[in-house]
Amino acid sequence: MATFRSEFVELSSDVCIHASISEKPLAPPDASSTDADLTLVFLHYWGGSTRTWSRVVSAAALRSHRTVSLDFRGWGGSTGPAAADAYGMAALAGDVEAVLAALYARGLIGARVVLVGLSMGAKVAQVVAAHVLQGDRRNIEDGGVRVVGAVLVSPAPATPLRLPPDMREQQMHAYDSAASASFVARNVLTVSFRGGGGDDDDDADDAAPSLPSFLVEDMLKGNPAARSAWPAYAMAEDVSATSLEGLAEPPPVLVLAAENDLVEPLERVRTGVHSRIHGAQLEVIPGSGHLSPVEAPAAIAQRIQRFVDRIESEPLRDTSGTIRGVARTPSNTPIHPIGHISLDAGNPDSEALGLGLPVTGVYWISSFYVSWALQSRGLGRAAMDKAEAMAVTPPLSAQILAIDTLSKDDQTRPDVVEAFYESTPNVVNQNWYERRGYRAIKTVENYYGSLDKSGNAWNLRTVFMKKELPGGHGAGKV
Repeated sequence: MATFRSEFVELSSDVCIHASISEKPLAPPDASSTDADLTLVFLHYWGGSTRTWSRVVSAAALRSHRTVSLDFRGWGGSTGPAAADAYGMAALAGDVEAVLAALYARGLIGARVVLVGLSMGAKVAQVVAAHVLQGDRRNIEDGGVRVVGAVLVSPAPATPLRLPPDMREQQMHAYDSAASASFVARNVLTVSFRGGGGDDDDDADDAAPSLPSFLVEDMLKGNPAARSAWPAYAMAEDVSATSLEGLAEPPPVLVLAAENDLVEPLERVRTGVHSRIHGAQLEVIPGSGHLSPVEAPAAIAQRIQRFVDRIESEPLRDTSGTIRGVARTPSNTPIHPIGHISLDAGNPDSEALGLGLPVTGVYWISSFYVSWALQSRGLGRAAMDKAEAMAVTPPLSAQILAIDTLSKDDQTRPDVVEAFYESTPNVVNQNWYERRGYRAIKTVENYYGSLDKSGNAWNLRTVFMKKELPGGHGAGKV
């Protein structure tokens, strides 16, 4: 299950980046969910916003990935400078890196990232992926976020793309009005909406599907400097030496071309991007135009999921030069990340709920997940056994363990399943914990402020549970 929240990261006095982040409550790691530590980061095209990816993100989030969609500076909910030269590739890539570092520091994303970029966003993704790797940040303990893969959708090449002066001038004014933006969206960027209009287009072909209104809204919302920068100079920048194609050993890369793309045709994607990145895979989205995340979201989500599954099933390698600041020689042996679990000494957000828990002797289980590749093998059960055994051992000497999870009644409601899941979950969270001896102590409505993929608010219930540990008998100072 995923809900979505907005987060803002202020990078300077005139740059504040908006991020749409999926949130997930604690789930039993033996459930059919993927690695919660892996974050999918979505970057939009010239003229887009986080809404470009809304249909894909919701589908990807159904497999329980953490997702982040960013608005580039000057687009969507992000602010940007008025200076015309402030929207080059280095600036956009730098924003992405800074925002990911900030979100990681806030505990909002995991340390492993798969970048997913569309068109201009794919060019930015190529730079970010290469820079993070070249910055020797591959090991989690050595410094934060690292890129473990990239999906490039209808990508703009890292090499320069120079338009004839008249075409460049035309592009610079493509988003000047609702009429021009609608025409471009319908007749250049998409296939399925070709000839169709938006909500206010009286001249549209009634037989064609109506163009989603957010496409034109996003195009018009970009500030003047952001709108002109891409055709004026950013697409002509040569970043090949500092992008994925400049790496001898890039992370896994999937290139997705659209069959009927007029902006980045299949052959140009094949020769200008795919063939220039070592080991990259190429797949074609049938029938779609340039905006495949809008026209074919299920196909895009399916291919992203398969790509991530391959990443998760392949072992990592021990490349860490330090552990906890102590130098070591990496063995380069293959390893499988298993997951993590933590015992927290408190839960400040729950203190005002009147849970009736003792002041001392209580620990909270959080940050609990098992890698998707290793689920359904009893590792979640073993991890809980170990955590509970550690909890009762000095110096912790815990008397009670507490957790919170989604109400079992809400998790199995047909409307909730339809809004947040692909199908009824195989494992119901609350039941899983009850079988381990946890009992509900309080149900709180709307504790997490859940939003579905369309941004609709849901009043879902969170169940707080506790387990009295052997020898503790619920004792403690209240």
